[in-house]
Amino acid sequence: MARGDFFRVMVGAILTRTPLEKCREGDSEVEREEGIKSGRDLSLKKSQLASLIKSSGYYRIKADRLQAFINFLFEEFDGDLKKMGREKLGGLREKLLRVNGIGPETADSILLYGLKKPIFVVDAYTKRILHDTE
Repeated sequence: MARGDFFRVMVGAILTRTPLEKCREGDSEVEREEGIKSGRDLSLKKSQLASLIKSSGYYRIKADRLQAFINFLFEEFDGDLKKMGREKLGGLREKLLRVNGIGPETADSILLYGLKKPIFVVDAYTKRILHDTE
């Protein structure tokens, strides 16, 4: 998978309500429409970004979240996914959870599908399976 594909997976995790399913596809409305492959491609005004992701629903909130993630990526790792990937799993997960709008499932999806880190994504399906087996 090319580096741009990993970034697309991360964006997909942030934009979708079900990150696990979307990360498996590695696609989101933004990339389909604009061919975005890195954070530099998303250096838009909030209103421009919101209009690009309008079809994903809750686009104003998601634009804030996406900008927060991109800011994090550039502030912490100079926009370099390889540098981000060299970070230790536990520390990186904690940093991601401090980014506005990134919760445990999204953080874990970014780590597993975007950075190929060894982590298990606990989503609604996992919880349902575990609950049904009790």
